[in-house]
Amino acid sequence: MSDLETPTAAPAHEPRESAAVRPRLTPPASRADRPIVVCGFLAIVAATIGLGLSLNTAGYDIVVGGIAVLVILLGGVPALRKLERTIPELTGMFGLLWGALVCKMFFSVVRYFFIFEFYDGLGDAAEYDKRGWVFAQLVRKGDLFPKIANLEATEDATRRLTKVTGYVYAVVGHSQYAAFFIFSLFAYIGLVLTARGIQIALPEVSTKRLYVALLFFPSLLFWPAAIGKDAVMILLLGCSVLGAGVLLGPKARVVGLVPFLLGLGGMLMIRPHVGLMSVLALAVAVGLAVVARSESQRVSAKARFIRALLLIVMVLGSVVAAGSVTRLFSEKAGEATSMQGALDETLRLTQVGHSKFNPFTVSTPIDIPPAFVSVFFRPFPWEVSNAQNLLAGLEGLALIAGLVASFQRLRSIPKLIFRRPIAIFAIAYIAMFTVAFANIGNFGILARQRTQALPLIVLLMAFPTRAELEESVDLEPSAANAE
Repeated sequence: MSDLETPTAAPAHEPRESAAVRPRLTPPASRADRPIVVCGFLAIVAATIGLGLSLNTAGYDIVVGGIAVLVILLGGVPALRKLERTIPELTGMFGLLWGALVCKMFFSVVRYFFIFEFYDGLGDAAEYDKRGWVFAQLVRKGDLFPKIANLEATEDATRRLTKVTGYVYAVVGHSQYAAFFIFSLFAYIGLVLTARGIQIALPEVSTKRLYVALLFFPSLLFWPAAIGKDAVMILLLGCSVLGAGVLLGPKARVVGLVPFLLGLGGMLMIRPHVGLMSVLALAVAVGLAVVARSESQRVSAKARFIRALLLIVMVLGSVVAAGSVTRLFSEKAGEATSMQGALDETLRLTQVGHSKFNPFTVSTPIDIPPAFVSVFFRPFPWEVSNAQNLLAGLEGLALIAGLVASFQRLRSIPKLIFRRPIAIFAIAYIAMFTVAFANIGNFGILARQRTQALPLIVLLMAFPTRAELEESVDLEPSAANAE
């Protein structure tokens, strides 16, 4: 059995089937999924026809972009079928997964037009595109690690993302459409990894509810659908949550350190403060798993060893992450020499333009609940000043409605905290994210940045109810039976 598969128990009244004789048939798409599949294939047909008609008139950008999206969508069919066969919980969900991939590619086009048509290329994606192509041309000439003077002088995260863009262009050529589709694919994979990590750590989770909310949430479709940090951060967050899920699941496995550290390492190079939140959240969850261990865990030397090892790794990771955050503050905060000074500088730099507002900042722990509302639900209807703010405001209202509708699921949090430490991981991460991003004073920037925490907000709406939790086959805390 793969380390990343959720173990399933055979019924007591019948013998477990041998893996050698168990049939592995691809389940047909359910009737509910058929419209999604049909619409997706029609989209591919339309894209193919459009590509054929444009070959003689369109430029390299459109043609290569069309080829890229066809490769992604057609290649997604066998890949997602394989995923469906491998993970029992995803049986019958191919249509949903593939439909989400089609939607993600569509929103990549929407994001492209917002940046290059509505805003005349005024955005980070345009800068990554321009500098990335210069980098790519040098790579294509044989210099795999070129040094460009004006690029090396830029801020670390921007330089690294530019190089990632350059390597993409070195493969596909200078096609903005193709790059947008590829970065959108990064984000899609990150969301699927996030969902899988949650499934492993929380077997009682409402699987379809989780995947629908994660893969079709408007901000997660729109913002990380372009060249830039947002898509890459969603991918890295997915790696971290997958690793955390394996480490915090009913059967903790050390192999979970591999995806977690990969995600953490990437985040430290792009947005180190988010990486610090990730490692601290996992440290809190692991610590709770040790404190709340059951009788079976007290006599399990292997369980204690894994938790001790994780705590050591988390401490070391926290030190490294804190160092990266300090360097980030020194680069961006000018003369600010403290965390509060850096947060104040963040407020000053972001409180600009037509979307500026006065945020609710955090000074004491009692400020966290109202700051949480400010970070994740604003702008409120009376604060809307343009079309983009209106969409963000409507989404905030929808998120409030979703959480209110999930009240029975949220009531299970006190029990989940001690039985499934992934709940603590999510809550700790959200709390730290709230503190760190409460000083952003621009609705547009805030809407984009909070996509780095929305996957774990969505998790709250997919928690099992108390009744579902009590009916669970395995009610031991996640560190039990570690192996």
